Amino acid sequence: MQASAIAMADSEDTILFFSYSGSTKDMCDTLQIASNRHVPVILITHFPKSAGAEFASVVLQCGYNESPLQSGSVAAKVGQLFLIDCLFYGYCSKNPNICSATRSATAHAIANNCYSLFEGILRYQNVVG
Repeated sequence: MQASAIAMADSEDTILFFSYSGSTKDMCDTLQIASNRHVPVILITHFPKSAGAEFASVVLQCGYNESPLQSGSVAAKVGQLFLIDCLFYGYCSKNPNICSATRSATAHAIANNCYSLFEGILRYQNVVG
């Protein structure tokens, strides 16, 4: 699925890839496709000199020292979420008009669903309460 998505990407897109080891075969194969298509890649990994780093435009080091039995520890995930938040904030700071329009369009798209959910909660509270 990742290879299919990257096959449609071009130099105007950017791929954000997370890999603790930075060297899984599937990831390297996917990043090779991105490299061949000149698609910029941001790799977030614990090992900045990993095989995947060779294909990345930017490598961000993140992660807690994990043993194989700790795969996907909370500490590693929190660090990754923090980096996503920083990248998102940076993008929104540099592109306020795009972000504002996108947030507005998203709010309009989900408004009916949120209203329906809220109605359901109120109905449930009236029945139970």
